[in-house]
Amino acid sequence: MNSKFTKTFIFSLLAVIMFACADSRNSFKLLTDADRLMESNPDSALTLLNRIDTAADLREDGRKALYYLLLTQAQYKKYHPATADSMLNFSLEYYNRIGDDEKHARTYYYMGMIAFEQKQYEKSIQLLKDGLKIAEDLDNDELISKYYESMCEINNVAGNYTQALEYLKKFYSYSLRIENVVYTANVYANMAYIYNKQERHDSSDFYYKKLIPLLDNGKSKRRQGSFCNKYRMYVSASWRFGFCEIIFDAIT
Repeated sequence: MNSKFTKTFIFSLLAVIMFACADSRNSFKLLTDADRLMESNPDSALTLLNRIDTAADLREDGRKALYYLLLTQAQYKKYHPATADSMLNFSLEYYNRIGDDEKHARTYYYMGMIAFEQKQYEKSIQLLKDGLKIAEDLDNDELISKYYESMCEINNVAGNYTQALEYLKKFYSYSLRIENVVYTANVYANMAYIYNKQERHDSSDFYYKKLIPLLDNGKSKRRQGSFCNKYRMYVSASWRFGFCEIIFDAIT
């Protein structure tokens, strides 16, 4: 009787262990798939993350840190309310501790952008500066370009146009290096916007004219149309409204 009970207990325990291992493998695959899809399809990435049982599947610090980072990325990209600061603080401390510089820099980036969304401009810039120091040692031009683009945007919003221009020039060099036409178009639109704010109207016109052929090349029409409309709204109350209407008409 005792022998039978022992065998039953052992088989039950093995079944539980095997089930837990299967769940663990499944959550790991969901995380890695979400990470892979994040830039190209954040909707699908968020769907995968929502399938993870946070209580059962995130016992390991590594998975917890990655989940918090990816969830923040997906929420930011989909304009959802951001996760609590404590989650990204956990990810930041973990990636610093294990020396994963790519995810460490990525965590800093989204901490900075969440602070920006909350209109904490000084905090946002400082977080991005801290993260950029790490990112610049990586072979990841895409991530570095995002840093410079965002630091330009934050300074634009804060009215620091001279500083915004400095970051924009660095962003421009990376946009050319990675041959991203949307990034380059964004640089020209930002150049035009900043020079317009500085009342350097000839320079503003020059970059708006450089922008038109990039918008009309057929690549990423939806995104380019969206960002051009954004800049049309920026100048809608200014002397450049008519010129921006011409640009907008070029892609519609």
